Amino acid sequence: MVDDDVLRRLHATGASLGRPPEPVPEADPWDPDDPLDARSPVVVVFPGPPHLRVRLHDDGEDAVHLDTYVTFDVPRRHTVDVVRALLSKDGVYTRAPRGLLGVVSRRLRLEFLDELAVDVPGATYTQAVPWVPTSPLNGWISGLPRRP
Repeated sequence: MVDDDVLRRLHATGASLGRPPEPVPEADPWDPDDPLDARSPVVVVFPGPPHLRVRLHDDGEDAVHLDTYVTFDVPRRHTVDVVRALLSKDGVYTRAPRGLLGVVSRRLRLEFLDELAVDVPGATYTQAVPWVPTSPLNGWISGLPRRP
């Protein structure tokens, strides 16, 4: 079962940044005694651009989904920090993709692929983001600073 402290910290983070999540832990508690939900991840949703969905897994390895096609896999100790960074844009930036993907995109001069980076104390999480013209996420990403 997911620790209630993480849920409360996620709620406090969203509320302090004007983006309170759903469900509110106090208003919609999870019953730890339900045998059908014992292995199900708890999902916390932050509506609005960008849409964030956090899946808290029992094994302590969580997933922070940004809109519909970007997912950061993070350990529990960084989950709240990653959410805070994405909601506040503090420590969030884009850069050219690295590795083979970066080499191919630079050689072909493809500008429709960026790497989204999130800096939190002790770690940086990155994810390739394809350019989808109709997605509000790409508008949000285009407003981020670009770093090497």
